[in-house]
Amino acid sequence: MSEGHYIQVLLPLRLEWNPWYYTASPVPVGERVRVRFGRAIYTGVVIAVSDAPVGVDASKVKSTESAGSGLEPILPSELEFWRFIADYYLCSPGEVYKYVYPAARAEVELKKSRRLKAPLDKAAGAVVTFDAGKPLLLPETGSAVELRHRTEEVLASGRDVLVLSPGAAKESYAEVRDRAALARSSEPSVIEGGRFDVFLPFTKLGLIIIHNEEDTRYKQASISPRYNARDAALQLARIHGAAVILTSDSPSLETILNVRTGKYSGAVSKTSGFCSPDKEKGRPVSKKGSICTPHRTTIIDTSAELRKNGMIGSFSRKLHAMMSDAFSQKGRVLLLLPWKDTDDIEIEARRHFPEARTKLVVKPLGSKIDYGKFALVALLRAEYLTGKSDFRADERFIRLLGSLSRECTNLVIQTASSEHPAFTRSLEDLLEERRTLGLPPFTRLVELRRPGEAQPLRQWFLRKDSHLQSEKKKISASVPPGCYLDVDPV
Repeated sequence: MSEGHYIQVLLPLRLEWNPWYYTASPVPVGERVRVRFGRAIYTGVVIAVSDAPVGVDASKVKSTESAGSGLEPILPSELEFWRFIADYYLCSPGEVYKYVYPAARAEVELKKSRRLKAPLDKAAGAVVTFDAGKPLLLPETGSAVELRHRTEEVLASGRDVLVLSPGAAKESYAEVRDRAALARSSEPSVIEGGRFDVFLPFTKLGLIIIHNEEDTRYKQASISPRYNARDAALQLARIHGAAVILTSDSPSLETILNVRTGKYSGAVSKTSGFCSPDKEKGRPVSKKGSICTPHRTTIIDTSAELRKNGMIGSFSRKLHAMMSDAFSQKGRVLLLLPWKDTDDIEIEARRHFPEARTKLVVKPLGSKIDYGKFALVALLRAEYLTGKSDFRADERFIRLLGSLSRECTNLVIQTASSEHPAFTRSLEDLLEERRTLGLPPFTRLVELRRPGEAQPLRQWFLRKDSHLQSEKKKISASVPPGCYLDVDPV
């Protein structure tokens, strides 16, 4: 065996160590090679080159099956990003590699990419002038012109713009291949996608725009690596020296805190969250009395209704009358339920309103809906959302009500717990409560979970200091068989 041809290879497996191999000719870091591990052959990534294998008997080092795979090499910036994901979210670099470059994608990448163009033209002579070192928070509503201007600045400087949206559709491997080719190309481009696109092989990334940064769909929770694309994008930007713009009309508590402490630039409304309705005028108002939305929101206490007037099945008499009025004016009505099975309520509603036909729609919460098409939107049995013991339930509920109150022209909320604090508290109130109790975002949360079980087996609230990563590693070393860790769950 010739000296200087030893290579350490990252395999798409959960391994605590990366095996060494030797080749007949030198192979640089980042190249992908085919190697045998056990009885299988894998395409791995060269992550180190040495004159001799470190900590391994050279006589037992196997040779590679093939010194070249025909695939694009992995960039140093990609490897750096993978190491961050593995360290922060407590998985192995091999799991990250397998997630980003599964075997099926490797075969597709050997085929020729399609030629793609940037959706926006470059603005000649523009210069990037905003602070690339501090993320900027902008409102989601009304910031389109500002975002376009900043996008054109970055394109004009010859760099790419990554635009992330939480509801982006899952792409085929061929589409990912084409987007990867766009990221590698010399032409500056706008690349629009979802959480997976933070793993594209960028060579000239200049700006990341994260729409609706508070959306929980940025969190990958089903398989490892269980990362949050919003937070991962911030690290990606640091690696490439890129700027970050986050947009939201109802920012996450993490982002509110970062703006308050000066870590992010921008501003947060002190009345962020749900605005309680004015009982006399029926219009939503903030806690200080200023109107925060022109839309109408009505909260109906079903416990009180049941005592005073009785209910008409699942509907208060007030809601029943409002639905009748909407149908009489040929308006559409949407009923939202906090569970997936909507059949019983839909059958009951159609029995009460046989004339509604296509005017009545029943959907579970979380469905993709254009609320502007409905004259009336009613959330039934909202108490199902407020009775959870999870400390994050109030935040989710306040954020949901805030979103509905902004998007629905006429919103009705039926609940048996109208006195619940979530109806009168703001996200700012929650942030102060979290500070007092030592909960995220003032600490970092790690949960021990078993696949298929809704409740975590254990939770750790770790201080955000220099010992955070070492504490996470200690927890990781003691995970029982059949369990996994979820870092920063949402």
